[in-house]
Amino acid sequence: MQKAIYVPSDILDVSGKEYMKPFLLREGGQSTRVYCVSCYSLLGIDFPAYNDLRFMFIGDHCLTDIDTSMDPAVAINMVDYPKDKELNLPNGITIVNSIHDADRSWTQIPEVKKIRETPPSNKGIRFSELIKELGSPIILGLEPGALPR
Repeated sequence: MQKAIYVPSDILDVSGKEYMKPFLLREGGQSTRVYCVSCYSLLGIDFPAYNDLRFMFIGDHCLTDIDTSMDPAVAINMVDYPKDKELNLPNGITIVNSIHDADRSWTQIPEVKKIRETPPSNKGIRFSELIKELGSPIILGLEPGALPR
């Protein structure tokens, strides 16, 4: 499983934009994913619930000065994780099937709460602005729950 880190949406400098492209998994999709089209690394994800205050950064996929050393606190959106695969998570990790679940107690985990309450410094650009600079997202047309070939 990849290590996704929610960070303030406040980007001071970007290099390699010519290799970045935004994608949607399907028509009407809400999560815009930015990939490197040279190595296919997932660099970040924007989702409306982040309120343009944070974005999901994928650690160790590119050079950055973002602190990615934090320990995992929660595994979210696990609804699509294959049921026949064993989860290999550190002890004490809260598992959340979907951020839309009625039980929102995971938002009160201290590490999660801190990230959700840390505002951007407004020194840089928002991740959504970077996406706009990269152009219209490519729609992949994937079916919900479809596995890659």
